[in-house]
Amino acid sequence: PEFINMCDRGIIPFEKMIDGAIKRYPEYSDAFTFFKDNYLEEITGEIEGMRVLLKKLKQSGFKLYGLTNWSDTIYRVMEKFDIFRLLDGVVISCEEHFIKPEKEIYLRLCDKYSLKPSECLFTDDRMVNVLGAKAIGMEAVLFTTTKKYIFEIERIFGIKIEQ
Repeated sequence: PEFINMCDRGIIPFEKMIDGAIKRYPEYSDAFTFFKDNYLEEITGEIEGMRVLLKKLKQSGFKLYGLTNWSDTIYRVMEKFDIFRLLDGVVISCEEHFIKPEKEIYLRLCDKYSLKPSECLFTDDRMVNVLGAKAIGMEAVLFTTTKKYIFEIERIFGIKIEQ
């Protein structure tokens, strides 16, 4: 975790993180090297139903922003998966040197895009990050499945999303 957090904070680049892990744990060097060499192929892709949902939300007038803990490899991922083009903006931890659930990264998103926390719905697959968003005044939900996420959006905003 310490390597990943330093990488996500932008303290060390992804390549150096892997090199450091190999030095620290030489017995796993083959696995680390494989991961580094095949990083993009290891990304599983889109969550089923999310592209359709995001398009429906945009058509309904919602703005969509990405807030991610990710290393400098995010740029290659964003090029590979065009779903990122649906976002109106992004805040990436390696650029900001803060990571979720630290309040500064949520506030950076709001400052960068002139958002009011009380008008935002934050979604994450880790409860600690959901709690971080709630701590600065955002509505926030834990993501488990697309179907449950749609239910939460409908409940919070009082709208119906065709499925």
